[in-house]
Formats: sequence, C-alpha cells, structure tokens
Amino acid sequence: MGAYQLWTAQTLATGTGYTSAAVEITDAVRCALHVTALTGTTPDVTFTYSLSNSQDGTFVTPLTPVTIKASAGAADVHDFVPEASGWIKIIATNNSGANAAVLTAQLAVSTN
Repeated sequence: MGAYQLWTAQTLATGTGYTSAAVEITDAVRCALHVTALTGTTPDVTFTYSLSNSQDGTFVTPLTPVTIKASAGAADVHDFVPEASGWIKIIATNNSGANAAVLTAQLAVSTN
C-alpha cells in the first residue's frame, strides 16, 4: 500500500476548488482519502476526483458519481473505488461562500 500527501495545511478559499498533484493508481484495488485535519469556521468541503491513463495526460471526471465525500466538516477516512485508470487527481472544493477552510489530507492506495 502507498500513502501520498495531497495537501498540508492548505487554505481553501471560499467557493474554490483545489486539485492535487497526480497520483499513480495503476494497480489500485481500492483507495481511501485520509483527511487528517479540516479546520475553519463550519468547514464544508466536497471531495471528488478525475482520472487519466498518463501522468501528464488529459484528466477526465467520469459521468458516473465521483463524489468521495460531500460536505465534509471534520477529519475522517473516506473509502472509495475509482474506475480503472493509471492516474488520479483529487479535487477538494470549499462549498462555503463565507468561510475559508484549512485542509491536510493523504491518499492511501491499496494494491494486490
């Protein structure tokens, strides 16, 4: 299993999405987003993803539901199984129109 740091004390401005660097998931069986810190005044962050077959390729958001967690407000672990792909980017979107949030998170990738 691999663990990849996505964000460390990243301030998420109101109403803005932040995309992680690409993480290889070629042999992934399942993934988990480990939100180790999510702070601010009433945090409200949604996590989604996009996929590509190469690190520098075009990343596409699947049409099927890709929400890892909607309206997260605290540290937690969110399991998910992405579609077959070589690379993934995680997107953290601050849903709040009034408050910034501060995020620290890792992606765990479980392989065979």
